[in-house]
Amino acid sequence: MALVILSLGLFAATSVIIQSTATKISLREKVFAHWVALNVITEWRHKHSLPPASVNGDAVMANQNFHYRLTLTETGFKNLWMMSVTVTKGDSSAVVDHVDGFISQSQLAPQTVNVTWDYQATLSTNAISPLAVSGVGEAHSPTDAQPVDNPANATNGNNPTTDTPPNTPTPSPQSNP
Repeated sequence: MALVILSLGLFAATSVIIQSTATKISLREKVFAHWVALNVITEWRHKHSLPPASVNGDAVMANQNFHYRLTLTETGFKNLWMMSVTVTKGDSSAVVDHVDGFISQSQLAPQTVNVTWDYQATLSTNAISPLAVSGVGEAHSPTDAQPVDNPANATNGNNPTTDTPPNTPTPSPQSNP
């Protein structure tokens, strides 16, 4: 009787371990398939062109072979398309993962923005932004600010040892008798 109970307990423990291992393997394959799908969408976004209506391909991720199928569909919105990627493992027809991504006209023809550094604005203590971005907005450059050669010579009205309030006589040195 004890042998039967022991064998049932070992069978149950073995079943749990096998099921846990199968779940882990399935999750790992799903994660890799998801990465394959995201890579396909990203590659087409960086090509700056629309893919054909249907694209088939193979990819290797973590020493595993995957097959993907990308389909391009219109969304009903102007200049916006949906890329659907279905990923299967190897030669299997069972879908491991499916990811939808979008691509717009602005991603097809990216615009460049020229950023220049305004050195004179960095010398000013009142500068709002030393960056001048052409094509986006106006550069911020104060006209009344003057560079200070030595910050110790700068006065801001808040330092009692270096700033003299207006209409205050300057103390004269006195000799001690």
